[in-house]
Amino acid sequence: MEPKFYDAISNLLGKDLVYLYEPSFNINIPKKNSNKKNYLFKDWHQEIWSGASISSVQIWTPFLQKNNSQGQIELMIDSHKWGFIPNRNRVPNELPKNFKTLKTDLEYKNIIIFSTLMLHRSLAANYPRLSLTAQIRNF
Repeated sequence: MEPKFYDAISNLLGKDLVYLYEPSFNINIPKKNSNKKNYLFKDWHQEIWSGASISSVQIWTPFLQKNNSQGQIELMIDSHKWGFIPNRNRVPNELPKNFKTLKTDLEYKNIIIFSTLMLHRSLAANYPRLSLTAQIRNF
């Protein structure tokens, strides 16, 4: 593991780290000539809704993108402090009226690390997008 990355993670989680063996490549392919919502571009959600552990952190990095300002993810600032957000079919039942967001602007080889409770969503792009997500946790 890259020393700078290990230091950052171990400062958050402690030294007894476990890499979860289910990393996934996410490919988002825009639909052409369709009025239906594209399932591959996810709306606001928490990773915990998909079975992730609250003691894990989520890691996301872009692999394929035309520029840094399109097709990444948007984070809802401080939403990890709200705890588990009630949802139906992975759609939040209600959100605060006023919240702030941050659209990522990562370059190739940059990563973002966030809580599995952080609300986030895919930002649409008109070209295929490839990213990697993985989780690390402490026993």
